[in-house]
Amino acid sequence: MAVLSIVGLTATGKTSLAHKALELLNQPVHFLSADSRQVYADLPVTTGADLPSGAQELNLHGVAFLDLDQEWSAGQFRELGWQVFRQAEDDWGDVVVVGGTGLYHQALWSTDVGWSVPPNLKLRSELDKLGVLDLQNKLKKQNLKKFSEMNQSDQLNPRRLIRAIELEMAELPEINPPDFLGQWQQQGLTIGLTASNEWLAEKISQRVDARFELALKEVTDNLDSLRGNSPAATSTGVRELMALIEGQLGAEECRHLWIQSELQYAKRQKTWWQKTKGIVWHDVFKKDWRQTALDRISIWRTQLD
Repeated sequence: MAVLSIVGLTATGKTSLAHKALELLNQPVHFLSADSRQVYADLPVTTGADLPSGAQELNLHGVAFLDLDQEWSAGQFRELGWQVFRQAEDDWGDVVVVGGTGLYHQALWSTDVGWSVPPNLKLRSELDKLGVLDLQNKLKKQNLKKFSEMNQSDQLNPRRLIRAIELEMAELPEINPPDFLGQWQQQGLTIGLTASNEWLAEKISQRVDARFELALKEVTDNLDSLRGNSPAATSTGVRELMALIEGQLGAEECRHLWIQSELQYAKRQKTWWQKTKGIVWHDVFKKDWRQTALDRISIWRTQLD
């Protein structure tokens, strides 16, 4: 078994590249989506869960299988990913992990039990009322060593402090990582796709325009569910379309804000992935980027045999 990861920025063609790489991999190929919002079954267009046509040979995991009121976390994704890894090993096949949610890729290879601790919503509601200093002091009382080991940015980040406190107060579950997890990571290949801000702005604008009417219908059809505490309501595009439906925005303003949200998301992705080592980057603006990436995948897979 081998694991190919395709990461990077939204709208750069990660899924398309994965589809083209299938014939270079050992069959059956298991396709694992590492996207935090494409899991919702009722919003495939809005969230961009669009698999290329002709991809029937994929064993697809992690796309369009949850109801809108269901939570999905990096820890749950890790459990799904480990199941896929075991299945691929049994099948003598390969795995392609595709998606831009960096936290999911990080969790997939980690054996830290903390990933499997679910959010404690009641505790978070209480801690949300505290300031940074109070959160720091609370964590220090619980585990001074853990606070000291956090970097300065995390020590000043309420969300990170709350999660640290949450883990200290939780009963840690047992986890069962695949036996050869580290070996698969060392032998794996990670391809990253990037582009200039100008190219992304044009591509994202085209994608939003192409999806707008169908996405508007999706959100309209599911408006009651999204108005609750649906995790899917935080998806890029959903908030803007809900505001349009409820008369808070005009169509053109909605479109503009959706595009801006996508661009801001791409900026956050770029910041995340720039800190990650071991990625073979390809600029999708270059004419021959796709063939160069496929050649690299072919050489890597051949060397593993």
